[in-house]
Amino acid sequence: GGGWAVSPIASTSPGRYGSGEARIGEVRLLDLTGRPRAYFRRGQGLAIEVDYASKPGVEAVDCVVILENTAFGGALAMWRALRDATPSRPRLGKGAFRLEVEDLPLLAGRYCLTIALHPAGDLFAEYDVLYKMVGFGFEAEIGWDTVAPLEFEPLALNERVARCEARPRESAD
Repeated sequence: GGGWAVSPIASTSPGRYGSGEARIGEVRLLDLTGRPRAYFRRGQGLAIEVDYASKPGVEAVDCVVILENTAFGGALAMWRALRDATPSRPRLGKGAFRLEVEDLPLLAGRYCLTIALHPAGDLFAEYDVLYKMVGFGFEAEIGWDTVAPLEFEPLALNERVARCEARPRESAD
């Protein structure tokens, strides 16, 4: 089925804002084997890869990812690279983040991600924000979605992060 994965991102997209000192260039939603996915199922892992470019003078970048259900709203999880790993230090003006979640205990539906780049240590200054612009579907399993309550407290998904890393990205040019 279709999905909402964004790649590449137009600089004038609605829902995008920030100072532009670092800009998100591409977002990839993958399973843990590295295959692009628009839909996931219970028991499958999710990897979110974010590539960015930065202006000279940007020394370290923090990345925040917020997961929301599109029908109900409200944050289910918030991951932050600076807390869960380290900030990214761009090399030659490019950098990347990768976040892995081993299991998604979600109900069937559509979910959206807000992805934001900040200076390391300052969540109030925003380099680039994609507000609810990246999304994926979560498919039903027979008999599960109709009876099971939400199995986690809000933000408890944070504890399911298997790996969150920031790394420089070599220029492909």
